[in-house]
Amino acid sequence: MKSLKIIATVAISITLLFCCIHAVKEEANEQQLAVNDNASLSVINNTQDSVLAYLTLGSIGDTNYVQSPIGIFGIQTGNSFWIAPNDTLTYQSANNLGINGNISFGVAPQNCPDTLINPTGINLFEFNLNDNFVVNAQETIDISCASGVNSIISATMTGGGYWNNGTDTVFDFINGKLYDNTGMSGVFPFGCDSCVGITPHTPYCSGHKPYATPQSKNICNIQRNASANGGIVIIQFNGFTN
Repeated sequence: MKSLKIIATVAISITLLFCCIHAVKEEANEQQLAVNDNASLSVINNTQDSVLAYLTLGSIGDTNYVQSPIGIFGIQTGNSFWIAPNDTLTYQSANNLGINGNISFGVAPQNCPDTLINPTGINLFEFNLNDNFVVNAQETIDISCASGVNSIISATMTGGGYWNNGTDTVFDFINGKLYDNTGMSGVFPFGCDSCVGITPHTPYCSGHKPYATPQSKNICNIQRNASANGGIVIIQFNGFTN
């Protein structure tokens, strides 16, 4: 009888051990399935002063994309956020959820900025990330100086698939001052909404400065196939131009 009790105890122990191992494996599998391969977006303030930034989301109404700025970069209300000196803020959209829009520094985006307040206009960092749910989609990033330049913005891409300007691989890019962006990969020069020209879509702003020379070829968009997603797109604020 004692032997039977021992055998029964051992059998129960083995059963419990098997159940525990199975539960651990299931949890590990669930964690593996939950891994987020989306690209992250980081914003760094490379200056010694806190800076106010604005996040404007696109694709509103399309639930395949992030629909609200709340919770991104610590935003609690509205669409603006502060970045402390030398601080970094990072956001990664959920699996199967794209994000696109733009970020500006110091002032919200405007097609025709007040030339008294912003005499050289306003530039934006534009992004479209994590849209690999669309067949043959491209992720794209750029700095738009179409409405002017008020800040020096640079971008560095690390991890994930390589980015390119249509011809060459690009690891980083930066904008210059108002008339210093022709020939710069990843940058739409002042007034050049089509990269290689000024079109009727460029807003006519009363009293605007002469527009810059367009790019000689389409190098304004930095892109990669959306299936090569992942990594980090790092946006760096390097100070105001005025």
